[in-house]
Amino acid sequence: MIRLFVAAFALAALASCGPQTSSAVGAFKVDHAVFAPPAGLHGVTAGYFTLQNTGAADTLLSVSTPVAASVEMHESTMENGMMSMKRLDKVEVPAGGIVAFEPAGKHLMMFGVKSDIAVGSRATFTLTFAKAGNKEYSFTVAPLGEIAH
Repeated sequence: MIRLFVAAFALAALASCGPQTSSAVGAFKVDHAVFAPPAGLHGVTAGYFTLQNTGAADTLLSVSTPVAASVEMHESTMENGMMSMKRLDKVEVPAGGIVAFEPAGKHLMMFGVKSDIAVGSRATFTLTFAKAGNKEYSFTVAPLGEIAH
């Protein structure tokens, strides 16, 4: 009986060790919320997540986090065989829709990221919507090679 209890406890502990990549606030649910530790000396990195809206249409106006000096929404596109990236001032989030921020598409560009960010740690991000206002979500720091949707 004790072995069964110990085994069950160990499984529960292991299950809780993995990064939580999903959280919901109001009508918005964020899944797979990750960003890579900054590469190089400039503290620049990218962040990714999937935003699900179970309510009325809204507009994502900005994203911020205390672990970066600034965060911008960007979109990568392929034009004439060349990848280009442009800054987005806003992102429409349709009613009942899903918007993916993923590699080679919409994503977050983070500038001035703190250098002591460690893989496996978590950071709070604030998503600001036109109607819903500010919503906070937790993002996990993951190695760039492991970031995928």
